[in-house]
Amino acid sequence: EMKDDVITLEDAPPDFDVVSAPTPTKWQVTWMRFAGTPFGSFIVRYIPYLVLVVALFSVSSAASALILIQAPSITKAAWRMQATCFLLFPGFIYDLRKADSAIMEQYKTKKTIFIMLGSGVCLAFHFSLWIWSLDNTSLDHSLLFVTSHPLVFIIGHYILKGLRIVQTRPSAGEAIGSSIGFVGLLITILDSQTGEESNATIIGDLAAFLGAVAIAGYLVAGSYLRKWMPLFMYAFPVTAVASTLISAFAFGEPSADFTMVFFGWFLNSFWLIAYIAVFPGICGHTGINYAIKYVNPLIVSVMLLLEPAIGSVIGYLVGVSGIPGIWTIIGAPILLLGLGIVTGTAHKREQKEKNKPMEHIKMDEFSEMTDL
Repeated sequence: EMKDDVITLEDAPPDFDVVSAPTPTKWQVTWMRFAGTPFGSFIVRYIPYLVLVVALFSVSSAASALILIQAPSITKAAWRMQATCFLLFPGFIYDLRKADSAIMEQYKTKKTIFIMLGSGVCLAFHFSLWIWSLDNTSLDHSLLFVTSHPLVFIIGHYILKGLRIVQTRPSAGEAIGSSIGFVGLLITILDSQTGEESNATIIGDLAAFLGAVAIAGYLVAGSYLRKWMPLFMYAFPVTAVASTLISAFAFGEPSADFTMVFFGWFLNSFWLIAYIAVFPGICGHTGINYAIKYVNPLIVSVMLLLEPAIGSVIGYLVGVSGIPGIWTIIGAPILLLGLGIVTGTAHKREQKEKNKPMEHIKMDEFSEMTDL
């Protein structure tokens, strides 16, 4: 039935693995035939970029949707994570059944469980602090500070170097970029001090920045585990840990009770929570995880730096954010420039280290590279 059909690897979709799927399914055959056409070839080539753009706008819209929900800050964070857990669970069951014995054996080790628990704790603090900051500073400040985690990595690198835990130090480009980024942060904070043209506050800015510190830990854990762990086997348990912790935090808010914390989003703002779970949660974060497999990580990282700008525009259009203060308008581009330099030079350094011949690596460097 397929004798006249010639299917090549070039016609395969981006996520088609001929090793793990030697016998194409019916939809894969249909997809490959479509990909063989001029229009189909164009679509296939640029699907990851389209997914990345959709993911970027989806993630950028989360802050505005959260502000529109009428509920205490931590309760909103709990609802967001609970809804995401519901959507991730089917994928978790699928990945669990599909995983081979080698993955399952490594999945059950104490080291893996400990890292996932730590990742979940970081994710819980990230969302708690960030969503709290949305109600206690301006939208543009919250987004700028919470996306400044590249600066956190540089600070952490210097601290670890000072403690002699790592042997390498950030490159000159990373140092310059972080310095520029901090200048931008300091200029932006001036709006929080003057209180003019903005509802930005220092305490809200600090909460958003601490959210960036927390997400840095989550990203480090994810980069280590996702080298071998299927997506949903990582995402669901980590999200479940974060959801449990944030729900516990929510009981500390005024008028919080069991019904409000666990079922309030069914009764209040269901569609907004559903939107946040489906679009920023699944289309956004899962879309980024999909795109990064096919798109240069540097392109992904730089595009994600646009989130504060896009999120602020969306906030202005839906009426939850005003025009930024003058110091934010001056400081934000400087901050984003610094983050862009850090991201680009860090990627360049990582590529250089990855291509470094093994015989030129000192033993202490090798130990550092292979250690968690």
